Amino acid sequence: MRRCFAGDTGARGDNSKPACTVPGAVSLRRLVARPSTNADYFPIGVWLQSPRNAKRFKDAGINLYIGLWRGPTLAQLVELREAGMGLVCGQNSVGPSNRENSVIVGWMHGDEPR
Repeated sequence: MRRCFAGDTGARGDNSKPACTVPGAVSLRRLVARPSTNADYFPIGVWLQSPRNAKRFKDAGINLYIGLWRGPTLAQLVELREAGMGLVCGQNSVGPSNRENSVIVGWMHGDEPR
């Protein structure tokens, strides 16, 4: 049995094989926010780092921020956009109100019940 994932286009990812179909799956091609449309993309991220260092991280090969201390804030989103960096962030008052912002590629959530 072949395992497949939503949006799977075949073993080589070049559409040479029919797309894998999973009932109820959402195609990755239709997602608005995703880290990259590049098939060679692999997420390499930093945890809770300051956006002021985003350009230096990008130069070092980092392509994703995961979490922002006391954020996201609008200023942090602007800094990350200027550096061309994606973000997986918490759902404070700023995050969800900016869900169309292309910097935000995913959401964090608490891992413990309250």
